[in-house]
Amino acid sequence: MKLINSITKQEIKVGDIVISFRGEKCEVCSWSEPRHSDSTGRMYVKSEQYNRGNFYPTVFNCKFV
Repeated sequence: MKLINSITKQEIKVGDIVISFRGEKCEVCSWSEPRHSDSTGRMYVKSEQYNRGNFYPTVFNCKFV
């Protein structure tokens, strides 16, 4: 399973910079894949605002495929 940007279709890797729907730049630290068909998984990121926060991938226009 891969994590991709829903708009550009580019694969997201650890260390990549992603931008939230609020315009915040964050560095991808890791993620957890969806555990079942109704789950979206989680992304773990860090930024100036967050030492290490976890968010739904849709916050950063991402999804697992």
